[in-house]
Amino acid sequence: MRALAPGLTRLAGVLDEPIIGAIPEILEAIRNEAAPLLGGLTQMQSHIANMSATTDRLTHLVDDVGTRLGSLPGAGLIARGQRRTAKTRPDALEPPFTSA
Repeated sequence: MRALAPGLTRLAGVLDEPIIGAIPEILEAIRNEAAPLLGGLTQMQSHIANMSATTDRLTHLVDDVGTRLGSLPGAGLIARGQRRTAKTRPDALEPPFTSA
């Protein structure tokens, strides 16, 4: 017992610290505030995974529609007409004139 006395004396000093009395309140606060937050993060991760999958599906759909439209007869004429319109539009930006 005498060999344990120094360790027990140090333990008694630690147990007398005010923070030890606050441990139950700290644990309660963690349970009330941190646990719901962690649950919300899990739900958010699920929502983000769903959004990512939906975005991938939409990307593939848009690519497929573009490929199908591009293979229609006359699709090249439409693209050329759009390029020509962009070059001849009066509101198109032109480089500023410089005086020499």
